[in-house]
Amino acid sequence: MLLKGTALAYSLYPEPWLRPHCDTDLLVAESERKNAATLLLRIGYTPLLEVESEYLGSQKSYSKVVQGVRCSYDLHWQISNNNRQFSSKFADSNLLTAAINIPALGKHARTLSRVDSLIYACFHRAGHFSHSGDRLIWLYDIHLLCQTLTEQETKAFCSKAKQLEITALCADAIVVAQSWFNTILQKELAALLREKAETETFTSLLQPGGRQVGIKNHALLELKGLPTWRERLRFLFQNAFPPPEFMLWRYGKKEKSALPLLYLKRFAEAISIFLKR
Repeated sequence: MLLKGTALAYSLYPEPWLRPHCDTDLLVAESERKNAATLLLRIGYTPLLEVESEYLGSQKSYSKVVQGVRCSYDLHWQISNNNRQFSSKFADSNLLTAAINIPALGKHARTLSRVDSLIYACFHRAGHFSHSGDRLIWLYDIHLLCQTLTEQETKAFCSKAKQLEITALCADAIVVAQSWFNTILQKELAALLREKAETETFTSLLQPGGRQVGIKNHALLELKGLPTWRERLRFLFQNAFPPPEFMLWRYGKKEKSALPLLYLKRFAEAISIFLKR
């Protein structure tokens, strides 16, 4: 299934070139992850070194130069790299059944329904808010999606936002998009904006404060969503002490002798982040 920029360019915008994107996001079932990776390697795509770990990353990037142009794919086996709990709940909400075709990209190309695309766009924006702030291209996606929803789809969107406990995130995204593009909202969406949902699970994603605050809030949400202390400890360990090859790549080093200092640096960074208010 196609996600984000490429999917929206060919299914939402009047012309695909109106929605630029630097890569193509593909979502596969976790059980098909190795098969998809093998296929990309077979047709000449090279993987970017990204750590593959249960609690550290749920995507891998591949690229290839085709006729002088670099083509890149992000292979996802979890719909959002921002939170496992949200991804699990969202994936269980009939995404595949509701998916729509993208005829311009071939008979097998599919993407999220309009309702699910808007849910995803709002959460994706919140997930990157502390790092990237607001990006107009994402807000315009949200604006267009709001404009294209039917009355029935609008009701389904509001219902699903409440079910997933992201009403506040969705309302915030739509308000900001409307302030930029004068989005015309159906009455159900307008009512959603007036609701107060400060106690929802994911509202901390919109907390200002920069990258370190964002990392801390993401980590705390992940820890809160894990059912046992054993899993929480495994999450902390995997994030504090990733595999050696990732550490060398992450910090731009080649000599393995640098690893002890790199791990010490990463551990100190983690302590600093968690102590940050």
